Amino acid sequence: MGETKQEHILEGVVETVIFQSPDGGFAVFTVLCDVDNREQTWVSTAKATVEVGEDVKLIGEYVVHPTYGQQFRADVIERIMPKTAGGMENYLASGVIKGIGPKRAELIIAEFGIAAFDVIENQPSMLAELKGISKKTAMAISQEFKEKSAQRNTMMYLQNLGLTANQSD
Repeated sequence: MGETKQEHILEGVVETVIFQSPDGGFAVFTVLCDVDNREQTWVSTAKATVEVGEDVKLIGEYVVHPTYGQQFRADVIERIMPKTAGGMENYLASGVIKGIGPKRAELIIAEFGIAAFDVIENQPSMLAELKGISKKTAMAISQEFKEKSAQRNTMMYLQNLGLTANQSD
């Protein structure tokens, strides 16, 4: 009789991408895991790409590779919104939101902390109170953030239906 697969659900922030196949069919990356706040090597066969700084939820199992040791092999990857100020800053600094780079991300997080995403999405006039951000820029950032959130929500919904990230694009 075969071994029973023990499925786990883990969340964390992608720290480094060691290898990623062009089609997204295989990836090796390290993640700072939310559970124990330590870096772990994760392997994915989920047909989804990952990016440094991205918060992810993975469903899979622990395996022992004969050469590389214990790894978490993910069969499912879902992108999730960051939950910490540091994760939020990394997300904003990544350039995913037009009009926000590393310096502006640092400024926004320093001012609003974990409320930053709510401010960007629902109270853009508060952004305009920060040095170097005009009302027009604040509104454009808010609009871009809302569009990215809608895209992310659609991707997560499609992934929950069983479509891979590449099929969802």
